[in-house]
Amino acid sequence: MPQWLEGGLVRVRQVLTNLAGNAVKFTDAGEVVIYVGVLWEIETSLAIKLTVRDSGIGIDKKTIAQLFTPFTQADASGT
Repeated sequence: MPQWLEGGLVRVRQVLTNLAGNAVKFTDAGEVVIYVGVLWEIETSLAIKLTVRDSGIGIDKKTIAQLFTPFTQADASGT
């Protein structure tokens, strides 16, 4: 991994903190492991992959299908 990265670091930190926090919260025994790796690097750009793996209780298949659906707001007049 390069020592310094620029970009949406606040968002990456937020997502990683939430995933790791949930993994720790729902893992009574076993382990929580965070992997970070470079998928590709071209000149001044790169793609990284962050993985959080745990031995916790897991999520049922019905709930997993709903996790990554786009957010919609009923009333668009708000913020």
